[in-house]
Amino acid sequence: MSKTVKKPDLFTYLNINQYLEDFYNYRKQSDRSFSYGSWALELGFTNRSFLRQIVIGRRSLTDKTIQTLCERMNYSAPEKEYFYLLVHYSKSKSAEQRNLYGRKLLQIIKSDHPQRADVQNYLEFLSSPLLPRLQILLSFQNIDKSSETLARMLGTSLHKIESALQLLQKINLAEGQTSTEGVMHWKSLQSSFRVPDKIGDAILLDYHELSLKEAIQAKSLPPAQRRYKSLLVPLSADEFEEFLQDLQVFIQQTLKKFDVDDLRSRRLYQINFNIHSVSEEG
Repeated sequence: MSKTVKKPDLFTYLNINQYLEDFYNYRKQSDRSFSYGSWALELGFTNRSFLRQIVIGRRSLTDKTIQTLCERMNYSAPEKEYFYLLVHYSKSKSAEQRNLYGRKLLQIIKSDHPQRADVQNYLEFLSSPLLPRLQILLSFQNIDKSSETLARMLGTSLHKIESALQLLQKINLAEGQTSTEGVMHWKSLQSSFRVPDKIGDAILLDYHELSLKEAIQAKSLPPAQRRYKSLLVPLSADEFEEFLQDLQVFIQQTLKKFDVDDLRSRRLYQINFNIHSVSEEG
């Protein structure tokens, strides 16, 4: 049985060359006769080498080439705008330019994604890492949302799950309904949410501390269920802000790319991002 090849989603890319390469590979896997020559012919380019040089990053896309690609690839208006911004975001040389194009990319991504409501009672919501996880699980349609099943899925006690569910109901994020068999089932009242990012807030810092401690404990999990990565990168104050901008774009794209309603064959993963200085300025 042949494996279904999924077309690359332009809105999930941060690098134009990676997108073009993945798009070429997608076409190649769908049609073995597809080549840079046939693609160049489709796009109206006389030089197939020129197209390949663009894909691997050795030649830059001009505004005219961008326009040609967008028209020949039948992009919608949002796709054309995103493609144009992605090209300039990818080749930006200064933090100012990168931040400018990054903000515009974020606007397009957010406009194509359900608005996430701020959690008002975040003091109680962040009192335990269990509550956000429960809130996410309650948003899936294809799982049994009884207390017993939720406790099993999250590997915790029934008492803790029931206490957490009662708290979610108290702050108007979830509600329970009794079935005809007398079993309480729960549902989310706000499946798409976010916690206000208040830098320096003691509540948020305590939550991240708990989360990082759990990440350390996760070293006992099988390697197939956890990863640790670490980088040491020299950054100026402007480059630090540039990195944060890139990270925000990446987060929004990740939320869009993996926004699914079906939990089958999937686990809920917690991803922590942390960055801090380890030296004085040089």
